[in-house]
Amino acid sequence: MKKIVISICSIALLVSSCGDSKEKKVDASGKTIATSIPESQFESGEFIDKYNAYIDFGNSFPKSVISSSDSYFRWADYENGPKGAKNPSGITTIYNYPLEKLAKAFEKGPEIKEIDGLMKIVYDKAIKLQATVQEANDYYDIQDYKDDNFEKGELFHKRLVVDFEEYYKAYDTMNAEFQVLQNELFVYDAEKYKKNGELIKYDLMMSLHEAEGVLFLIGNLDGPDLKTIDLNKYDSGMANFRKIYDELVEFSTNEEQLKKELTGNVFSESKYKEYLKDCADFIRESRTLKERIEKNDFKYSIVHPNIPDKGSPTKLSKIYSEMISDYNGMM
Repeated sequence: MKKIVISICSIALLVSSCGDSKEKKVDASGKTIATSIPESQFESGEFIDKYNAYIDFGNSFPKSVISSSDSYFRWADYENGPKGAKNPSGITTIYNYPLEKLAKAFEKGPEIKEIDGLMKIVYDKAIKLQATVQEANDYYDIQDYKDDNFEKGELFHKRLVVDFEEYYKAYDTMNAEFQVLQNELFVYDAEKYKKNGELIKYDLMMSLHEAEGVLFLIGNLDGPDLKTIDLNKYDSGMANFRKIYDELVEFSTNEEQLKKELTGNVFSESKYKEYLKDCADFIRESRTLKERIEKNDFKYSIVHPNIPDKGSPTKLSKIYSEMISDYNGMM
């Protein structure tokens, strides 16, 4: 099973066996033997394990970095540093476990070209950042800034700015290449599912693909800037999404197809129902977002974005993340 990532910012893509080709080899005694080799690297169990390890990292570690960054720069001025802040509240530390798992992933084979080297740079920058954050956390946790009037805090600030920027640059560079790889897997798996008559899996993938396309149109836009969205493409994407959703609803009563593709697993079938609810939510909120654009209404509730408001890009992104989570749990 291959996963789809949220933050390498997306899914667990599953892989069913597609068959192996045969290659003749000679053993130490000179006897000819036949060995199975995968028709594609995407069918290699070792490749899938390593790919999934990278996905797991992308679905966990970046969130920890963002949380740490937000906790610090919420009170410490990015340009001027922490000195003079009224309510210094320290900095949240960064998870270590995802980095430990990533280090082990590097030992796995085979090589994933264009990704392994970039991921190792991300790892190095992450380790450096994590160490700086930990030192700064210790400093603020025992409130040493009260003794030195932020003298050491100023030095930490310079290091934090550099380390965060270097990490984000390395991650973005890696992520751009990873998206290319993930798209290649998407095309490969989608065609395979369709060919094998695994229409539920095919529709699940295509629904995520269409939802991601809608979110891509929105990008980082919000408020009045949303009026620049190409609504014709937006409507087209949502029409495609709705068509696939309707097909998935029909499949939800097809016991034979469900058993064939979800292996009769009660948990998977439960996740399938949750996924359909996610899709319905995505349709509703996308409709509300379009209405906001047409009415020029971008007044969100006071608790937004902690509780994403109806028809906001944040709300759509949250639902999309839930879709991915249920998809991964399903497979």
